Amino acid sequence: MKPLEGIKIVDFTITHGGPLATRLLADFGAEVIKIENANTGDPGRRLAPKDSEGNSGYFAFLNRGKRSVAVDMNSPQGKKALIKLIKEADVLVENFTASVMEQAGLDYDTLKQANPQLVYASLSGYGHTGPRKDMAALEVQLQSMSGISSISGYPDQAPTRAGTELACHVGGTYLSIAIMTALIHAEATGIGQKIDISIVDSVLSMIEAAPIEYTIDGTERERTGNSYPSICPYDTFDTNDGSISVGVSTDRQWGLFCEALGLEDLIENPKYKDNETRGRNYWSGLRDLLQDKLSTMSRFDVEKLLMEKKIPCGIVYEVEEAMESAPVKERNMLIDVEDQVMGSVKMPGVAIKFQTESEEIPGRAPAHGEHTAVYLAALGYSEDSIEAMANAEIVKLA
Repeated sequence: MKPLEGIKIVDFTITHGGPLATRLLADFGAEVIKIENANTGDPGRRLAPKDSEGNSGYFAFLNRGKRSVAVDMNSPQGKKALIKLIKEADVLVENFTASVMEQAGLDYDTLKQANPQLVYASLSGYGHTGPRKDMAALEVQLQSMSGISSISGYPDQAPTRAGTELACHVGGTYLSIAIMTALIHAEATGIGQKIDISIVDSVLSMIEAAPIEYTIDGTERERTGNSYPSICPYDTFDTNDGSISVGVSTDRQWGLFCEALGLEDLIENPKYKDNETRGRNYWSGLRDLLQDKLSTMSRFDVEKLLMEKKIPCGIVYEVEEAMESAPVKERNMLIDVEDQVMGSVKMPGVAIKFQTESEEIPGRAPAHGEHTAVYLAALGYSEDSIEAMANAEIVKLA
């Protein structure tokens, strides 16, 4: 039995952050009922990468293991059916701007009358309070406004965002944690609650000591590329066949690092005797010395030498190399999921490992409206009434 079996989630989320949260919950056994627009479905169904038939692998990854119920939530009949479904649910999840669910008559204050134990979880760019609560935001704005872009990249270049949907992913992860915490509270008290998570807040929490530095002495953290202010060397270097990242966090490790690379003469150099002096002199000479040495070596040889000394290091893998790496294979972090339209889809596996649970491959993503008839029938709708609603385009049947 998976940890969340028996938990029923009505999922209004679209695109990335919200679907990621509910997919994490589905991976651990929750029954996730994905509510989609009867006509268009989740916009994520149209996002690349796609196969030759136009089916989205992006959607398949973020929505595996879910059911799809396609309903026009703005129609009286559609809204009535959804409220019936929500009455039986443990959780409702949505990731719209603040007023969307309220305008549809599906806000928390309305629904808690029908289901007092309901956990109502909202994820949005800026949260449901404040001057931007009704503004949409995309990844580049979310990273920019959190402050993380300003400290990402190199000092002589413009701020940059991370190479993935980092903000949406961390916001979705926080959302899944919040939902599980609220479920524990609801089980103990019989009372549900509303969760309000801002993605900007979520990413702001990741910028570590930067706000503290500013509060203490007014210091604005600068962009430092791959290096880190308090650890040196902590960087990515080019070798003769690719790149490797290293992290030397103590003076003892510095000595072992220099021994591994045949640079013993640097150990006693007063300019590099501790993290502080190494950091102060890094860009004015030390980095060039290290880069000159490493550029003559293979990244695999460097990794072997440093691992023997237990120095933190890692080859900079291309995506294909990462997919084939031993840690990924050994921890089952790349799985094949059979999709009904795309066939076998290779995607990231489940990152959280439970000793007592077997690692079952999660189910595939649902077709648009695949489970509409099943859930409407369970709510008491007859075949004729379901067919009539489909003909009126109130619902979509697969």
